[in-house]
Amino acid sequence: ILTTLSPALNIWRIRCPGSAAIGLANVATGRLDGCLEFRPKPWDCAAGYPICEGAGAAFHFLNKPVFPLHSFSPDMESCPFRVGSAIFHQEVMGALERNKPD
Repeated sequence: ILTTLSPALNIWRIRCPGSAAIGLANVATGRLDGCLEFRPKPWDCAAGYPICEGAGAAFHFLNKPVFPLHSFSPDMESCPFRVGSAIFHQEVMGALERNKPD
């Protein structure tokens, strides 16, 4: 995926802060053009989800949506997501499709 996204790395501001919450805050404030997370838990993005949507960033879960949250367990599955501008989504989804395992 990184090889496929390498042209975009020269255009977008991309960082890996190690925290989904910080990544979402950076997207909401315009510090980042987008954020792609593969292993966050629902509590990692619970506050940033509405903040990003309120700031105008499009938020998409890569699997099924987890909000509204109907139950809670420390053993909950991860909820991979992407959030950012329309162009960011288009480029990321294209890269994911091109690198989909057989």
